[in-house]
Amino acid sequence: MASVDTTAKKLILSFNLKGTSKAEKKSNQGAAPSIALGSVVSGVVKGVCGDALEIELTAECGSTLSATLAQSHLSDHPEHAAALFACYGKIGTKLAELLVLTVSKSGAVQLSMKPALLFAAKSKSTSLLPTSITDLSEGALLLGVVSNLADYGLFVSFLGHLSGLAPRAELCDSFVTSPADHFALGQTVLARVLTVDRDSNKFTLSLKPSKTDELARSDEVACQLNSLFARSLFTEHDLIQDAQAKGKKRSAQDWSPFQPGSVVSGTVQLVKADVGVLLSFAPPTTESKAADAVQGLAVLHQTSASHKVGDSVKCRVLDVDRTKRIVDVSLRPEIGTVFPCRLVCRSFLSVRGADKTKKLRIGESVPVEVQLVRKQYFVLSLPKHGHAIAFAATTAFNLRLSAQSLFKPGFKCEGYSSAATSCPLHDARCVVPSTVCELPGSGRSRLLVQLDLSSTVSEVRLASICLVELLRG
Repeated sequence: MASVDTTAKKLILSFNLKGTSKAEKKSNQGAAPSIALGSVVSGVVKGVCGDALEIELTAECGSTLSATLAQSHLSDHPEHAAALFACYGKIGTKLAELLVLTVSKSGAVQLSMKPALLFAAKSKSTSLLPTSITDLSEGALLLGVVSNLADYGLFVSFLGHLSGLAPRAELCDSFVTSPADHFALGQTVLARVLTVDRDSNKFTLSLKPSKTDELARSDEVACQLNSLFARSLFTEHDLIQDAQAKGKKRSAQDWSPFQPGSVVSGTVQLVKADVGVLLSFAPPTTESKAADAVQGLAVLHQTSASHKVGDSVKCRVLDVDRTKRIVDVSLRPEIGTVFPCRLVCRSFLSVRGADKTKKLRIGESVPVEVQLVRKQYFVLSLPKHGHAIAFAATTAFNLRLSAQSLFKPGFKCEGYSSAATSCPLHDARCVVPSTVCELPGSGRSRLLVQLDLSSTVSEVRLASICLVELLRG
């Protein structure tokens, strides 16, 4: 037992059987008052204990303070947590921004490095990050973390050991058999307060997108969280790939020619009718090994003509796997021959086409076409903007379902419209709200688009039900 919080009626346990030294406890008890709940601090990794990192913080008074950072609090994307734990788990690693989650009376400090929580804390959004039940009001929007799953619902934790129950009936806009099928421990979620009982110190929440999305759009800070969600996904994705690539001890590779949207030249090495076309690029230098050479792959739906081994072709870069050294490309004429995108300024993106220049702005609704489907993201093109290459996450804060199963390569999402949508499972065109949320430039290499996956999932389910009823009739 690490500590007892009699106010919240909770015990804090530790699997570290060695315990904390008396010197550390004394240091923590002395420095704890200078570490405020919800503050952003920095620290250094001093050890690993199970699935948590032991962090050494430096208090304002100059004394050191021991804290823990759980693996589940390294990312807003649960699938990244284990890989990031390996990246940050080296002793001496400096962590610039850490959020103080809890500070117990005994001085035990728990931290979080989730980008969404850090952003809300730095934005001084007290409404999104409550610390006690007195901060709550019915209908308020909160940002929290799933801390426990049960058959009857799940619990969402906030700062200072504050936690509330989201009943099973309030988890999704569709029927939920098991909460574990829709949510994961450590998942960051947006929650709407349903009821508050201050006498019993309890409150209930709703995680239904139909109840949280509208509130999120009306809150200035929450509105920016969706683009942050996508941005952090790709930032972490690149960090993990770079770390894994270094672990393989391959020769250094300059990836700048293979930025998404770039046009590159290659030579056809292999053609398979049921797979696609395998390409090679410039031959490896004397310093590199042939096994380390970067290869290009144009999957079947990214080819439009018969290609023969030895043909020289120009192709458009869609995506890059730095670990496997494979570049996904398109050989389709309407995508592969368009002049690459170039950044004009931070407020909009200019795409030079055959006869005119079109501008992209953040928040603009755009039609997109699905080019590649990954587990965590879509690779898209913007037909009305020179087929600029864009990316979108396959998940959202409150949506962990396999959303990628809704779209197949070739689907064309026409952007926001009040018109009725066609089911993407049966039609190659569908109306999905899709807006630009980030432009490339200033260290950002991707054009990011946000798809309204929650409404799409609901509409597809409704279409499937109607189809079943039609077949029965």
